[in-house]
Amino acid sequence: MRGNVVFCDDVRVEASGKHILVGVYPNGLAFTGGFPALIRIVVWLQMADLPGGKHNVDFFLRGPGSSDNDVHHGGEVDITAPWLPLTFSMGPFDVPVPASGDIVAFISIDGGPLEKIGALNVAPPLR
Repeated sequence: MRGNVVFCDDVRVEASGKHILVGVYPNGLAFTGGFPALIRIVVWLQMADLPGGKHNVDFFLRGPGSSDNDVHHGGEVDITAPWLPLTFSMGPFDVPVPASGDIVAFISIDGGPLEKIGALNVAPPLR
């Protein structure tokens, strides 16, 4: 399984099924508030190379310095066209951010090991 996550402010889905990603964070977030904080985030996820059939998918976000899964979202997907990537959005999630560092995204398929699929660095703006 290959996965990719995009962190953003919102994902809108048109009647045609097209996804519009709003406020995409390319590699980091210059956070102007003080720490600790809760940062609201939406994720847009694509997964490829999943075999056909039903799978349990668990998605986790960890705030900077955390060894716990601060956010968890799970559900079942049915892969009917395994040659196409599975694409969906989740959130918004309020992620605890005690200090500067990375919000890290993990995914687990069918109870397997956690696989890191992306990160968003949170830091104060440069002055």
